[in-house]
Amino acid sequence: MKKFVKKLVFHSFLLSIATVGIILVRYVERTHQAMPDLRSLPTNFISNSVCFNAKLDHARQGNRFLSAKTLIMGSSMGLNNISGDILTKTFGDRSYNFSSWGFKPHETYQVLKQMEGKLSAQRLIIPFNNTEFLNDAKQIDYKGVYDHFFVANMVSVLHNFFTNFSIDSFVKDWSFRTKYIYFDNAGFTLKFAEDGSVPLRPKNFIRPLEAKGLIYYDTTGFSKFSRSLDSISRYCDRNHIELTFVYLPWRKDILTPERIKQVQYVSTYLTAKHHDKFVNLSRLAVDDHDFVDVGHMFQGGAATVTNALVDSLTTRKTIANLRKQDTASPRNRLASL
Repeated sequence: MKKFVKKLVFHSFLLSIATVGIILVRYVERTHQAMPDLRSLPTNFISNSVCFNAKLDHARQGNRFLSAKTLIMGSSMGLNNISGDILTKTFGDRSYNFSSWGFKPHETYQVLKQMEGKLSAQRLIIPFNNTEFLNDAKQIDYKGVYDHFFVANMVSVLHNFFTNFSIDSFVKDWSFRTKYIYFDNAGFTLKFAEDGSVPLRPKNFIRPLEAKGLIYYDTTGFSKFSRSLDSISRYCDRNHIELTFVYLPWRKDILTPERIKQVQYVSTYLTAKHHDKFVNLSRLAVDDHDFVDVGHMFQGGAATVTNALVDSLTTRKTIANLRKQDTASPRNRLASL
Protein backbone atom coordinates (compact mmCIF):
# COMPACT_ATOMS: atom_id res chain seq x y z
CA MET A 1 0.00 0.00 0.00
CA LYS A 2 2.83 2.39 0.89
CA LYS A 3 4.53 1.68 -2.44
CA PHE A 4 1.29 2.41 -4.27
CA VAL A 5 0.85 5.73 -2.44
CA LYS A 6 4.46 6.70 -3.17
CA LYS A 7 4.01 5.89 -6.86
CA LEU A 8 0.76 7.85 -6.94
CA VAL A 9 2.39 10.89 -5.34
CA PHE A 10 5.43 10.63 -7.62
CA HIS A 11 3.39 10.36 -10.81
CA SER A 12 1.09 13.18 -9.67
CA PHE A 13 4.17 15.32 -9.13
CA LEU A 14 5.49 14.49 -12.61
CA LEU A 15 2.09 15.23 -14.13
CA SER A 16 1.95 18.59 -12.34
CA ILE A 17 5.44 19.52 -13.57
CA ALA A 18 4.52 18.53 -17.12
CA THR A 19 1.27 20.55 -16.96
CA VAL A 20 3.08 23.65 -15.69
CA GLY A 21 5.70 23.22 -18.42
CA ILE A 22 3.08 22.98 -21.16
CA ILE A 23 1.26 26.04 -19.80
CA LEU A 24 4.44 28.12 -19.67
CA VAL A 25 5.49 27.15 -23.21
CA ARG A 26 2.07 28.02 -24.64
CA TYR A 27 1.93 31.24 -22.62
CA VAL A 28 5.29 32.39 -24.02
CA GLU A 29 4.15 31.50 -27.54
CA ARG A 30 1.01 33.61 -27.15
CA THR A 31 2.47 36.62 -25.33
CA HIS A 32 6.07 36.58 -26.64
CA GLN A 33 7.19 37.28 -23.08
CA ALA A 34 10.18 35.40 -21.73
CA MET A 35 9.10 36.05 -18.13
CA PRO A 36 5.53 35.15 -17.15
CA ASP A 37 3.40 37.87 -15.55
CA LEU A 38 2.26 36.28 -12.29
CA ARG A 39 0.09 39.30 -11.39
CA SER A 40 -2.33 38.42 -14.18
CA LEU A 41 -2.71 34.73 -13.29
CA PRO A 42 -6.34 33.54 -13.51
CA THR A 43 -7.69 32.49 -10.12
CA ASN A 44 -11.11 31.14 -11.07
CA PHE A 45 -12.99 29.56 -13.97
CA ILE A 46 -16.51 30.15 -12.67
CA SER A 47 -17.62 31.09 -16.19
CA ASN A 48 -16.32 30.76 -19.73
CA SER A 49 -15.80 34.55 -19.89
CA VAL A 50 -12.35 35.94 -19.09
CA CYS A 51 -13.92 39.34 -18.33
CA PHE A 52 -16.54 37.96 -15.94
CA ASN A 53 -13.96 35.84 -14.10
CA ALA A 54 -11.62 38.84 -13.80
CA LYS A 55 -14.54 40.99 -12.58
CA LEU A 56 -15.34 38.43 -9.87
CA ASP A 57 -11.76 38.70 -8.58
CA HIS A 58 -11.87 42.50 -8.65
CA ALA A 59 -15.33 42.65 -7.04
CA ARG A 60 -14.23 40.48 -4.11
CA GLN A 61 -11.14 42.57 -3.32
CA GLY A 62 -11.88 45.06 -0.57
CA ASN A 63 -15.46 43.77 -0.38
CA ARG A 64 -16.28 46.11 -3.30
CA PHE A 65 -19.38 44.31 -4.58
CA LEU A 66 -21.03 43.30 -1.32
CA SER A 67 -20.58 46.68 0.40
CA ALA A 68 -21.64 48.91 -2.51
CA LYS A 69 -24.76 51.02 -2.03
CA THR A 70 -25.16 51.56 -5.79
CA LEU A 71 -24.67 48.66 -8.20
CA ILE A 72 -24.38 48.91 -11.97
CA MET A 73 -24.98 45.56 -13.66
CA GLY A 74 -24.87 45.19 -17.41
CA SER A 75 -22.78 44.25 -20.41
CA SER A 76 -19.89 46.26 -21.87
CA MET A 77 -22.52 48.97 -22.33
CA GLY A 78 -22.54 49.41 -18.57
CA LEU A 79 -18.84 48.70 -18.17
CA ASN A 80 -17.70 51.48 -20.53
CA ASN A 81 -20.67 53.86 -20.71
CA ILE A 82 -21.48 54.49 -17.03
CA SER A 83 -19.12 56.35 -14.70
CA GLY A 84 -19.14 54.83 -11.23
CA ASP A 85 -16.99 57.73 -10.06
CA ILE A 86 -19.70 60.26 -10.91
CA LEU A 87 -22.35 58.14 -9.17
CA THR A 88 -20.17 57.83 -6.07
CA LYS A 89 -19.73 61.61 -5.91
CA THR A 90 -23.46 62.13 -6.50
CA PHE A 91 -24.78 59.74 -3.87
CA GLY A 92 -21.92 60.13 -1.40
CA ASP A 93 -21.49 56.40 -0.87
CA ARG A 94 -19.77 53.50 -2.62
CA SER A 95 -20.79 52.57 -6.16
CA TYR A 96 -19.61 49.44 -7.90
CA ASN A 97 -19.86 48.57 -11.57
CA PHE A 98 -20.34 44.79 -11.78
CA SER A 99 -20.83 44.92 -15.56
CA SER A 100 -18.99 42.50 -17.81
CA TRP A 101 -18.78 41.78 -21.54
CA GLY A 102 -22.05 40.30 -22.79
CA PHE A 103 -23.57 40.11 -19.28
CA LYS A 104 -27.31 39.99 -19.95
CA PRO A 105 -30.27 40.85 -17.67
CA HIS A 106 -31.28 37.20 -17.25
CA GLU A 107 -27.74 36.50 -15.99
CA THR A 108 -27.91 39.57 -13.74
CA TYR A 109 -31.12 38.20 -12.24
CA GLN A 110 -29.54 34.80 -11.54
CA VAL A 111 -26.60 36.44 -9.75
CA LEU A 112 -28.95 38.67 -7.73
CA LYS A 113 -31.07 35.67 -6.78
CA GLN A 114 -27.99 33.85 -5.46
CA MET A 115 -27.08 36.94 -3.41
CA GLU A 116 -30.55 37.70 -2.05
CA GLY A 117 -30.36 39.08 1.46
CA LYS A 118 -26.57 39.42 1.27
CA LEU A 119 -26.11 42.70 -0.60
CA SER A 120 -25.86 46.21 0.84
CA ALA A 121 -27.24 47.76 -2.35
CA GLN A 122 -29.87 50.49 -2.04
CA ARG A 123 -29.82 51.30 -5.76
CA LEU A 124 -29.47 49.12 -8.86
CA ILE A 125 -28.81 50.51 -12.35
CA ILE A 126 -29.25 48.33 -15.45
CA PRO A 127 -27.82 50.06 -18.57
CA PHE A 128 -28.59 48.52 -21.96
CA ASN A 129 -29.11 48.97 -25.67
CA ASN A 130 -30.51 46.61 -28.30
CA THR A 131 -27.50 44.28 -28.22
CA GLU A 132 -28.88 42.93 -24.92
CA PHE A 133 -31.79 41.47 -26.91
CA LEU A 134 -29.46 38.91 -28.49
CA ASN A 135 -30.36 35.39 -27.42
CA ASP A 136 -26.98 34.24 -26.17
CA ALA A 137 -25.59 33.37 -22.77
CA LYS A 138 -22.36 32.54 -21.03
CA GLN A 139 -21.74 29.38 -19.07
CA ILE A 140 -21.83 30.58 -15.46
CA ASP A 141 -21.72 28.47 -12.32
CA TYR A 142 -24.04 30.65 -10.22
CA LYS A 143 -23.43 28.68 -7.03
CA GLY A 144 -19.73 29.18 -7.76
CA VAL A 145 -20.39 32.94 -7.85
CA TYR A 146 -21.95 32.76 -4.39
CA ASP A 147 -19.12 30.60 -3.03
CA HIS A 148 -16.56 33.01 -4.50
CA PHE A 149 -17.82 35.73 -2.16
CA PHE A 150 -18.99 33.79 0.88
CA VAL A 151 -17.19 30.44 1.11
CA ALA A 152 -13.51 31.04 1.75
CA ASN A 153 -12.33 27.50 2.46
CA MET A 154 -9.73 25.86 0.24
CA VAL A 155 -12.10 23.11 -0.92
CA SER A 156 -14.44 25.72 -2.43
CA VAL A 157 -11.55 27.65 -4.00
CA LEU A 158 -10.14 24.51 -5.62
CA HIS A 159 -13.60 23.44 -6.77
CA ASN A 160 -14.22 26.80 -8.47
CA PHE A 161 -10.80 26.63 -10.07
CA PHE A 162 -10.80 23.07 -11.38
CA THR A 163 -14.47 22.47 -12.25
CA ASN A 164 -14.07 24.17 -15.64
CA PHE A 165 -10.27 24.11 -15.79
CA SER A 166 -8.41 23.09 -18.93
CA ILE A 167 -4.90 23.86 -20.11
CA ASP A 168 -6.26 25.67 -23.16
CA SER A 169 -8.64 27.89 -21.15
CA PHE A 170 -5.95 28.64 -18.56
CA VAL A 171 -3.40 29.69 -21.18
CA LYS A 172 -5.98 31.70 -23.11
CA ASP A 173 -7.19 33.57 -20.02
CA TRP A 174 -3.71 34.17 -18.63
CA SER A 175 -2.27 35.48 -21.89
CA PHE A 176 -5.36 37.64 -22.49
CA ARG A 177 -5.14 39.18 -19.01
CA THR A 178 -1.42 39.81 -19.47
CA LYS A 179 -2.12 41.66 -22.70
CA TYR A 180 -5.08 43.79 -21.62
CA ILE A 181 -5.06 44.21 -17.84
CA TYR A 182 -2.79 47.27 -17.74
CA PHE A 183 -4.09 49.57 -20.50
CA ASP A 184 -7.02 52.00 -20.45
CA ASN A 185 -6.58 53.03 -24.09
CA ALA A 186 -7.24 49.67 -25.73
CA GLY A 187 -10.27 47.70 -26.79
CA PHE A 188 -10.83 44.58 -24.65
CA THR A 189 -9.08 46.22 -21.69
CA LEU A 190 -9.49 44.55 -18.31
CA LYS A 191 -8.08 47.48 -16.37
CA PHE A 192 -10.94 48.04 -13.97
CA ALA A 193 -11.13 51.31 -12.06
CA GLU A 194 -11.60 51.17 -8.29
CA ASP A 195 -15.37 51.36 -8.85
CA GLY A 196 -15.29 48.46 -11.34
CA SER A 197 -15.97 50.49 -14.47
CA VAL A 198 -13.63 50.70 -17.47
CA PRO A 199 -13.27 54.33 -18.58
CA LEU A 200 -11.69 54.23 -22.04
CA ARG A 201 -9.07 56.87 -22.75
CA PRO A 202 -9.18 58.09 -26.39
CA LYS A 203 -5.56 59.26 -26.62
CA ASN A 204 -3.49 56.79 -28.70
CA PHE A 205 -6.41 54.35 -28.55
CA ILE A 206 -5.49 50.85 -29.72
CA ARG A 207 -8.06 48.88 -31.70
CA PRO A 208 -7.10 45.19 -31.61
CA LEU A 209 -7.17 43.42 -34.97
CA GLU A 210 -9.63 40.87 -33.55
CA ALA A 211 -12.04 43.60 -32.42
CA LYS A 212 -14.93 43.73 -34.88
CA GLY A 213 -16.70 46.69 -33.29
CA LEU A 214 -20.34 46.92 -32.36
CA ILE A 215 -23.08 46.96 -34.99
CA TYR A 216 -26.69 48.06 -34.63
CA TYR A 217 -29.11 45.33 -33.58
CA ASP A 218 -32.88 45.38 -34.11
CA THR A 219 -35.63 44.37 -31.64
CA THR A 220 -35.47 40.61 -32.22
CA GLY A 221 -35.45 38.96 -28.79
CA PHE A 222 -36.95 41.97 -27.02
CA SER A 223 -39.78 39.95 -25.44
CA LYS A 224 -37.40 37.62 -23.59
CA PHE A 225 -35.27 40.59 -22.58
CA SER A 226 -38.35 42.37 -21.22
CA ARG A 227 -39.31 39.33 -19.12
CA SER A 228 -35.85 39.44 -17.53
CA LEU A 229 -36.40 43.09 -16.62
CA ASP A 230 -39.70 42.09 -15.01
CA SER A 231 -37.88 39.51 -12.86
CA ILE A 232 -35.29 42.08 -11.78
CA SER A 233 -38.05 44.58 -10.99
CA ARG A 234 -39.87 42.11 -8.73
CA TYR A 235 -36.57 41.25 -7.02
CA CYS A 236 -35.87 44.92 -6.30
CA ASP A 237 -39.40 45.55 -5.02
CA ARG A 238 -39.06 42.57 -2.71
CA ASN A 239 -35.69 43.74 -1.40
CA HIS A 240 -36.50 47.48 -1.25
CA ILE A 241 -33.88 48.43 -3.83
CA GLU A 242 -34.36 51.54 -5.97
CA LEU A 243 -34.19 50.27 -9.56
CA THR A 244 -33.34 52.13 -12.76
CA PHE A 245 -33.29 50.72 -16.29
CA VAL A 246 -31.28 53.00 -18.61
CA TYR A 247 -31.74 52.84 -22.39
CA LEU A 248 -28.43 54.07 -23.81
CA PRO A 249 -27.91 56.07 -27.02
CA TRP A 250 -26.45 54.88 -30.32
CA ARG A 251 -24.15 57.04 -32.40
CA LYS A 252 -26.64 59.19 -34.26
CA ASP A 253 -25.33 58.63 -37.80
CA ILE A 254 -26.42 54.95 -37.80
CA LEU A 255 -30.03 55.67 -36.82
CA THR A 256 -32.05 55.35 -40.02
CA PRO A 257 -35.79 56.20 -39.90
CA GLU A 258 -36.60 52.49 -39.47
CA ARG A 259 -34.12 52.11 -36.60
CA ILE A 260 -35.48 55.25 -34.93
CA LYS A 261 -38.93 53.60 -34.99
CA GLN A 262 -37.47 50.50 -33.32
CA VAL A 263 -35.81 52.59 -30.61
CA GLN A 264 -39.05 54.51 -30.05
CA TYR A 265 -40.99 51.24 -29.75
CA VAL A 266 -38.65 49.98 -27.02
CA SER A 267 -38.80 53.33 -25.20
CA THR A 268 -42.59 53.57 -25.36
CA TYR A 269 -43.09 49.99 -24.20
CA LEU A 270 -40.70 50.21 -21.24
CA THR A 271 -42.02 53.62 -20.17
CA ALA A 272 -45.56 52.20 -20.03
CA LYS A 273 -44.39 49.02 -18.26
CA HIS A 274 -41.91 50.36 -15.72
CA HIS A 275 -42.84 54.04 -15.43
CA ASP A 276 -40.31 55.93 -13.30
CA LYS A 277 -38.00 52.91 -13.08
CA PHE A 278 -37.13 53.54 -16.73
CA VAL A 279 -34.83 56.34 -17.92
CA ASN A 280 -34.80 56.88 -21.67
CA LEU A 281 -31.46 58.25 -22.86
CA SER A 282 -31.72 56.69 -26.32
CA ARG A 283 -31.83 60.09 -28.05
CA LEU A 284 -29.31 61.80 -25.79
CA ALA A 285 -26.93 64.01 -27.77
CA VAL A 286 -23.44 62.53 -27.44
CA ASP A 287 -20.66 63.81 -29.70
CA ASP A 288 -19.52 61.33 -32.36
CA HIS A 289 -15.91 61.65 -31.21
CA ASP A 290 -16.97 60.35 -27.78
CA PHE A 291 -17.91 56.98 -29.31
CA VAL A 292 -15.45 54.09 -29.72
CA ASP A 293 -17.85 52.49 -32.21
CA VAL A 294 -21.60 52.85 -32.74
CA GLY A 295 -22.44 52.04 -29.09
CA HIS A 296 -19.37 51.88 -26.81
CA MET A 297 -18.08 55.21 -25.53
CA PHE A 298 -14.87 56.81 -24.39
CA GLN A 299 -14.80 58.29 -20.90
CA GLY A 300 -16.12 61.65 -22.16
CA GLY A 301 -19.23 59.97 -23.54
CA ALA A 302 -19.64 57.98 -20.32
CA ALA A 303 -19.55 61.23 -18.35
CA THR A 304 -22.22 62.75 -20.61
CA VAL A 305 -24.47 59.71 -20.17
CA THR A 306 -23.95 59.43 -16.41
CA ASN A 307 -24.57 63.13 -15.79
CA ALA A 308 -27.81 62.88 -17.80
CA LEU A 309 -28.77 59.82 -15.75
CA VAL A 310 -28.06 61.68 -12.50
CA ASP A 311 -30.25 64.58 -13.68
CA SER A 312 -33.10 62.14 -14.38
CA LEU A 313 -32.71 60.44 -11.00
CA THR A 314 -32.63 63.82 -9.23
CA THR A 315 -35.81 64.89 -11.02
CA ARG A 316 -37.48 61.58 -10.14
CA LYS A 317 -36.58 61.99 -6.47
CA THR A 318 -37.84 65.58 -6.43
CA ILE A 319 -41.19 64.52 -7.93
CA ALA A 320 -41.49 61.65 -5.44
CA ASN A 321 -40.85 64.03 -2.53
CA LEU A 322 -43.43 66.50 -3.85
CA ARG A 323 -45.99 63.69 -4.09
CA LYS A 324 -45.28 62.72 -0.49
CA GLN A 325 -45.67 66.32 0.65
CA ASP A 326 -48.90 66.68 -1.31
CA THR A 327 -50.30 63.47 0.19
CA ALA A 328 -49.36 64.61 3.69
CA SER A 329 -50.84 68.12 3.32
CA PRO A 330 -53.74 69.06 5.69
CA ARG A 331 -56.06 69.71 2.72
CA ASN A 332 -55.57 66.17 1.41
CA ARG A 333 -56.00 64.69 4.88
CA LEU A 334 -59.32 66.51 5.23
CA ALA A 335 -60.41 65.40 1.75
CA SER A 336 -59.83 61.80 2.72
CA LEU A 337 -62.18 62.05 5.75
